[in-house]
Amino acid sequence: MLGEWMTRIVVRTYKFAVLAITRVSGRILAPKKLAKNPNMSEQKLCFIDVETTGCDDTRGHEIHQISAIITDLNGNEVLGEFSSTFQPFESSGKYDPAALEKCGLTEESLLARPKDCREGFLDFIHFLSKFCDRFDKLDKLQFVAYNAKFDDRFIRSWFTKHCDNYFGSWFWNPSICVMQSIAWLAREKRSEFANFRLETMCKLANIEFNEEDAHDARYDIQKTLELYRFLIEL
Repeated sequence: MLGEWMTRIVVRTYKFAVLAITRVSGRILAPKKLAKNPNMSEQKLCFIDVETTGCDDTRGHEIHQISAIITDLNGNEVLGEFSSTFQPFESSGKYDPAALEKCGLTEESLLARPKDCREGFLDFIHFLSKFCDRFDKLDKLQFVAYNAKFDDRFIRSWFTKHCDNYFGSWFWNPSICVMQSIAWLAREKRSEFANFRLETMCKLANIEFNEEDAHDARYDIQKTLELYRFLIEL
């Protein structure tokens, strides 16, 4: 079964990695103990998912929902949660009907939302400020997403459109992509995977996934967190 194979390959990879990093020039090295920097906060993960009016930010597609869960490094302790829906950026006006349909929306229902994009953005910034100090170069969140390239790109664009150039003050770069982690582990068995969608990987990991709840950022980011925990525990 693919699930059993995934477990075996992760164990082998882990053992190889441990051997590689502990053997240098034929001798075993103990990890160095680093002096604790009093200015460095404990590292935290920020799981993020966005829903958008289309898949291409260069063609005017915009975020209309963002959800985030902040945890410790293992994803076990949830430190904070955020979710907000709002109208897309005011200058956009471009919508992919298929993207809206996936979220159960129409253009009319989207524009009828009481919260505008600016308010949603400021709410998100306020949430982030509870967990890190953007003026401290050593205090940032680790950006984690399922298809991180997509979410990272849209959120960076979102920051820019609100004249905020401080995305990098909140998040370490590069981001952590859960999908890419799975793809690497599955590189020898790629032909046996129908696709790498979130729901497919969750089912493979025996994580309950209701497709009717998919494409809601709150649901998708919760499942991304559960999948991350599955990978950590292998």
